Amino acid sequence: MSHILVPSQQLAAGLAAQTRAGTSFETLASQQSTDRSSAIDGGALGCIDGQQLEPQFQQAASTLPLNQVSAPVQTQFGWHVILVRDSIPFELLEGPLRQRLEQQSPEAQRQLDALVARADVDVDPRYGRWVVRGGRGSVVPPPGAPRQPTATTTTAPEPVP
Repeated sequence: MSHILVPSQQLAAGLAAQTRAGTSFETLASQQSTDRSSAIDGGALGCIDGQQLEPQFQQAASTLPLNQVSAPVQTQFGWHVILVRDSIPFELLEGPLRQRLEQQSPEAQRQLDALVARADVDVDPRYGRWVVRGGRGSVVPPPGAPRQPTATTTTAPEPVP
């Protein structure tokens, strides 16, 4: 999830229009956003828990279709333009991460598998449902959905050095 934070609704609307017209969201975020910590990364907020967000922001982000820019959203911090997209499918990272964890600590891998098997993961039905098989959790797209990049979320214990 990414955003551009600005002080006025008019500026937010203009930036949203520029993005819809083809201007790079990341470029606009890095140049215009007053949230300097995300601006340096093109507006990227990373994976964050919805409970960390203000209700207005969470509502807009959770209903926004992938790869579409939101209308301006006001919070106590200012006006946001929001973009939700999956840029790195976890499937690309899962194998190397699991291999590294197994090499560093086989016991940590067993603990991770146990945590994943017990995880209570909420997935927006637009994206599918959470399924655990063999200690590995993943999002299974809804039937008939076009293939979208998906993310697998797990919480690994800190490896023992």
